[in-house]
Amino acid sequence: MTDDDVAKALSGLPREAPPPPGAEAQTLAALRLAGLLGGRPRRWWSVIGGVLAIAASLLAGLWLGIRHDVRPSTPGREKFLLLLYEDAGYQPPLAGGREKRVAEYDAWAHALAQSGHLTVAEALSSEATDLRPGLPPARLDRAASGEGPDGFFVILAGDEASAVAIAKTCPHLHYGGRVRVWPILPD
Repeated sequence: MTDDDVAKALSGLPREAPPPPGAEAQTLAALRLAGLLGGRPRRWWSVIGGVLAIAASLLAGLWLGIRHDVRPSTPGREKFLLLLYEDAGYQPPLAGGREKRVAEYDAWAHALAQSGHLTVAEALSSEATDLRPGLPPARLDRAASGEGPDGFFVILAGDEASAVAIAKTCPHLHYGGRVRVWPILPD
């Protein structure tokens, strides 16, 4: 059959034909019987109520996730805080400076994350606010006071000896820095 034959056959068909009487009612009845079509149309307030219920559930889940650590705990894995200090003996690398040091610390943190030991790592600002009872808040400059850590890591380890072994590999120690290992109490 050629294209001309198809075009000729199609041109002979009626352009529009009304549906047979009762076809719409029969189609709707068949769809309802098959369970593919509901009875009454939904009211707008029920749709809005459903959306609000879903939003409230999501917000409650988010709040619980923020308030409580919802990650499953791993038996035999404890959390430890590694605090990094830059004392007088700290000597950052001269060649490459800050970029080299940041890259080295990032590589160390990435290796810890890949092995499942790292949960959080951050550098801290050199300024903080010091709060003490009965005194107004005071600005604290770590460089001037010599107080406070420069950064921290939160790691997972089987016990404190394992956490210390991990901390000994920290690049901070290579530059004369100091690392304190603090166990984090379980919830």
